[in-house]
Amino acid sequence: MTSDDAPLDASLLALLRRLDANPADDALCAVVEGLALADRWKEAVERARVGIHAGAPRELVMVALANGAVLAGRGDRAMKALDQIGAAGRRESARLRVRVLAAEGNTAEAATLAERRCVEDPGDAEMRALLRELRGKRLTAGLDPLDTLDRAERLAAKGELGRAVRVARRVAFANPADRLVRSVLSKLEMLLQEEPEGSNDIVTRMPGFAAP
Repeated sequence: MTSDDAPLDASLLALLRRLDANPADDALCAVVEGLALADRWKEAVERARVGIHAGAPRELVMVALANGAVLAGRGDRAMKALDQIGAAGRRESARLRVRVLAAEGNTAEAATLAERRCVEDPGDAEMRALLRELRGKRLTAGLDPLDTLDRAERLAAKGELGRAVRVARRVAFANPADRLVRSVLSKLEMLLQEEPEGSNDIVTRMPGFAAP
């Protein structure tokens, strides 16, 4: 029996019958993931192709296909699926690509991709968590630069831009080569420059690294 003849459970068979009636049914993602997990790769790819042609969202289907491959321990297949949508697509696809790279031992490449995505999408908390894991480093003071950046952004969200900039400058000073830190600091400094004159945080326009 070949891998694509592997038996399927009743629930997956029921979903397959739905796809026979409508290839773009909402069950498509669950089906392609289940087929990939069951090592029925060719069938999973064909179901994905037909469903996408019938109008199913390509990116979501490919992410499901890749996720099934990852669960089956086939990172090579997962990357093939993710190549169809690119690393700069939806958050889920980018995160999965980082996980596949890390699982295959390509830690440096995974960290580079995670850092780039964090710069492009600083609001992706899950990607930041992945980057923390991949970096595996801490500041001399025992602080994670990403945790400290989170603090700076929380201060900015409360309107305390001056304090936020000071916190970000400290992190930038300790991590001069960190692209994400520089990106966050630049955005915060730009917001501070745009702050109306006479705000209650005006004293923080002065340079320096005074404690918040």
